[in-house]
Amino acid sequence: MLLAAPNKPKSLYYGLGLDRDRDPFDVDSAPSAAIAERCERFVGGFGPGELAVFTDARRRRNAELHSALAAMESLERGWRGRLFATCRVLLAHLKLTLTDLLGPEAGHLAERLVVEDAASVREEVEANIESARKRFARLPGAQRKTRRQKAEAGLRFDPLGGGQPATRAGSSRLLRGVPCPACETRVGLTGEVVTRNPPRVDAEGDLVQTEIAVPSLLDCPVCGLRLEGVAALTVRGLGDPVRLSEYPDPVETFGVDLDEYRDEFLQSLAEDSAYMDE
Repeated sequence: MLLAAPNKPKSLYYGLGLDRDRDPFDVDSAPSAAIAERCERFVGGFGPGELAVFTDARRRRNAELHSALAAMESLERGWRGRLFATCRVLLAHLKLTLTDLLGPEAGHLAERLVVEDAASVREEVEANIESARKRFARLPGAQRKTRRQKAEAGLRFDPLGGGQPATRAGSSRLLRGVPCPACETRVGLTGEVVTRNPPRVDAEGDLVQTEIAVPSLLDCPVCGLRLEGVAALTVRGLGDPVRLSEYPDPVETFGVDLDEYRDEFLQSLAEDSAYMDE
């Protein structure tokens, strides 16, 4: 059911097991972004970490399919453990295990990778934080203050953007300011938007568009700490998806022709004036 296209009743019936005689080749699947949303809602244990793994796999697959880029290139450390951990969550929802999916030997190996890769990432993160703390401690007091002021001044917030930072850098976006785990300076947490919902009118009558972004980088210019990838950020509680709100221009969003409305407005004024003269 989770894979069925939401706007195709026949596909839903097949997914629910109500139309078993239908040809599987005549069934349409939902977009992968919709499947991820359904997993978040209905699959127990499918949280920010699993969503990040799902999103990364989907984007790498699309990149390889449409641009011939190597999908397995530049994978983050510990990716195998995170992949199998996500599979384990989905299998548990079906009352199955990694052994059921991969067989006894490969299933046991996958379970080991989940534990070992998670421990490896955690050890690396803690070592990086400790090194950054030592670098920060060696800085003269005046230099610490100057670097902190410069770093915190670099966080620019858009008062109309739901309190979210407005700075964009290439395909990444500044999501929010967070305390650096090493020196506690407020620095930027950047990431990429993975879901963009259609614009809607909120309770105050404003046009608002919400986006969901997955954090990918914390780079502190004060102590030099760099945590890259959702796995490393999750170790310090910084890997949760961030909900962003933007207030787009209705004219640009809906392609409104202002000249047309101006002409209609002037025409209505002329008609009102003629009526008053009578």
